Amino acid sequence: PPVAMEQLIQACQSLYGADPNVRKQGDAWLREWQASPAAWGTAAAALATAGVPDQVKYLAAQTLRTKVQFDFHQLGDTDVPPLRDTLLQRVLDYKNGPAPVLTQLTVTLADLALQMDAGWPDVVGSLLETLQGDPANFTALLALLKALPEECENMKVMCDFTKRQSTRDRLCASAHKVFTVLASASQATDDTGACKRILECYLRWLKFASMSAQELEHSPLLAVALRSVEHPLLSDVAAEVIVETLKICAGRMQEFGGVLQKVVPRIVGIAPQFVALLQLPAEQAQSQQEVLCQFTRVFTETGECLCDVIAQQPGATEVTEVLKVLLLASSHHNREVSQIPLMFWTVLAEHLQNAPTAMADLVPTFQVLYVSMLPRAYLPGDEDPFLVDEEVHEYRSRISALVYDIAMVVGAPALLQATLESMRQQEGNVLAQEAHFFLLAAIAAPAKGSVESCPGMVDLVRGLPALIQQAITEDTLAAAQIACAQRGAIDLLTSVSGWVSAQPELLSTVLQIVGSILLQRSTGNDSVDRRRDKVQSRAAALLQQLCTASAIPLVGSLIQLYHQTLSSLAANLQLYVVEGVSYVVSKLDDPAQWQEAMDHLLGPLVRALESERGNVSVFGDVLDKLQAVVRHYRMRGRDPRAALVGKLVRESIYPQIQLGLEAHSTDPKIVEKSCRVMKHCIRCVPDECQGIMQQWGACLLDRFSAHQHSSFVYALEVLIVQYYEEPAAKGMLGELFHRMTSVGLQTLSRMAANLDECRELVEDYFGIFDRCVQNYPELICTSQILPATLELANTALTVSQRDAASAVFAFVQNIVQYAATTYCPEAVKAVVASVAPHNLRTAMGLVVSVPPYYIQNMIPSLMHAICMSSPGQSQQWMSAAMAVLPPGVVSSAALPSAIAQLTSSRLWDVERALSDIGYRCEQLVMRNRNAMK
Repeated sequence: PPVAMEQLIQACQSLYGADPNVRKQGDAWLREWQASPAAWGTAAAALATAGVPDQVKYLAAQTLRTKVQFDFHQLGDTDVPPLRDTLLQRVLDYKNGPAPVLTQLTVTLADLALQMDAGWPDVVGSLLETLQGDPANFTALLALLKALPEECENMKVMCDFTKRQSTRDRLCASAHKVFTVLASASQATDDTGACKRILECYLRWLKFASMSAQELEHSPLLAVALRSVEHPLLSDVAAEVIVETLKICAGRMQEFGGVLQKVVPRIVGIAPQFVALLQLPAEQAQSQQEVLCQFTRVFTETGECLCDVIAQQPGATEVTEVLKVLLLASSHHNREVSQIPLMFWTVLAEHLQNAPTAMADLVPTFQVLYVSMLPRAYLPGDEDPFLVDEEVHEYRSRISALVYDIAMVVGAPALLQATLESMRQQEGNVLAQEAHFFLLAAIAAPAKGSVESCPGMVDLVRGLPALIQQAITEDTLAAAQIACAQRGAIDLLTSVSGWVSAQPELLSTVLQIVGSILLQRSTGNDSVDRRRDKVQSRAAALLQQLCTASAIPLVGSLIQLYHQTLSSLAANLQLYVVEGVSYVVSKLDDPAQWQEAMDHLLGPLVRALESERGNVSVFGDVLDKLQAVVRHYRMRGRDPRAALVGKLVRESIYPQIQLGLEAHSTDPKIVEKSCRVMKHCIRCVPDECQGIMQQWGACLLDRFSAHQHSSFVYALEVLIVQYYEEPAAKGMLGELFHRMTSVGLQTLSRMAANLDECRELVEDYFGIFDRCVQNYPELICTSQILPATLELANTALTVSQRDAASAVFAFVQNIVQYAATTYCPEAVKAVVASVAPHNLRTAMGLVVSVPPYYIQNMIPSLMHAICMSSPGQSQQWMSAAMAVLPPGVVSSAALPSAIAQLTSSRLWDVERALSDIGYRCEQLVMRNRNAMK
């Protein structure tokens, strides 16, 4: 029933009352009213009724906009043309204000044009015919013309891709009419406000519809923008018009050369004024930041358009002026300004790769640019460098990327040498040191050969111990800066680790540096220790990288460092040491040397398994280190090392793992780490571990029956992968698979309503089923719990955790594909076919819920696999699945087309259709969230 106007007014006015309960009730009533079909008529009536308060009129206009965007499906075909005519009349009624109401009405009418599609074939023409005759309508006409392209690209409007594209095509075909009207209007007015609105409308259409080179060159509105670029009230929109024009011209010099001949001289003409702004002191420049950014964008776009000209005529006057301005802008003290032109230099450097003569001519320019980047790379001097905000790091990352591009022009050796010379001039300035380390790393990392040809780098590395080995015990800004410089030096060494590893003298020096850092002890000061931890973290990673490159000649020193850090270094950092040293030991060729080194590595860890079993934290750390050692090996056949490692596993490691599991059977971390150690032991010496396979399997079943930790299931998967093809093991592993998965199914079934709470078990349970579908299908075909597992999988498709969801989706998709093969047993085919329609419906329900992006990416492949497994039934299944979609997401007219796309044999069609549906569902979810707020 229609809502009385008095109710609407009362509810709206309640929002502005003092009583929060009354406001809440009024808001809830209005939300419910806005979603109802009755709101169409009441909102339209409120806008047409005299004496209605302005806030009610605004709410009514806003309601119509929301209804057109989200609830267009509530209207019948015969309702739409009258609504359009009503909205046009209301636009005329409110052409003089209130402005917020007019804005909502113009946007609503533009949204309606998109929804009507071919039902309003010439939107622009009909608007011009209705509104153009009376000058008093001009403001409303401009607002409507500007809203049309904006709303055509507004993805909140609930319409399909085809409708949106056809509307866009018709609007673009009418663009010449808009440009003609705007040009005439600009010539007929000298009012600054009107001129600004005209340029804003022109800018929107310039971005939306394409213009030919001739149209753009002779555009009166481009001429207006060029004239207005220095106007105090028009410069912002004029600059945006010029920037958009230059973007259109970029890379199309031959086609748009005439446009650039008009634009570039005008831009160069304002260079002196812009240079004067760039040279303002920092205090004065702060108030001019917006203007500086505008003009910097204009010159940057000009430069990018001229890249081809620069590559051909680097000495041309206009080129020289533009480069001069961009060099100044790039070195500006304001970060917002200086980062704008950085991409231009990258684009120019790429262009110069095919123009060696121009590149040689511009080497001095890029050298000046590099020198200007040095101070830009400094960290702020008035705050702890370890606590600077993310924007500073992002800015330095851009500088680092630009330095690589500069090196392509100037040459890495020359840049390295220039940086080292600059560094010598800044001796004693710790922040300068850090910045130079940062830039040296940026140059050296991608140009490893250049380091060898720069003798100054050797001297630099030799001098680093004096800086890095300083012990920092005070919590001062100066001490924090020294620690930051130490970190920068470590990062530099990391970038040249390959070069360092090839030179024994330098390698020894660097390992001494790293060792001194790793052996530093706590000072008792939290801030100092926090910085030390960050430096140690980089040093530990560097050690691992050096070991990976080659540190075999220093294996004795490395093992000594390993022993020294076993008890003093944080466990997570000690892992780097263990990883690195273990890698070096794994490369030893001499059996005696290898055995001695392994005794040093494994001896303390195996002893700690027994002595530290009661300490959960330390015991877990020992397991981590143990797997880091063992995972480097794959020993089979007659490898003499296999017997030694196998004996150690059977007699020491495995028994201690069993005892550890008995002591900590309820601790999921200990269980996970124990199973991981056994996984690597089995992969390391599979032949030697075959003798304990049955015991380990029995242990897994026993432990899993008592405590359903997911790691036990993954450990079973490791056994199956490693030994299932062995005839003697097949029966035992098959029985183990069936018994353990039955326990897993019982556990997951009890938790079916809250599977996210046992996501690790979901991941490993469906992971092992998926593995068996792909490699050991006989295990699946003989499983008595397959029907129940498929039903559970349909529920588990809604799990939100990434790894768990990936496992479930993979299993469902792979078993559907297996069921479609000729060698799949008929009984399995029947079970899969009975669940497949439910899988489709669940997947479509996921689309409606707007899941995380990684789940959205998995849905199309799953739907496609299900539909391809049974093409004859796919459209019927999909039609039933689409019943879960909210009204308005897919209109009844678009439903057959959507079903055809979703059941297409081409995956791309399915992806595109789901993307379109998913976006509209997302808009509904956002609307509902806003309603809840």
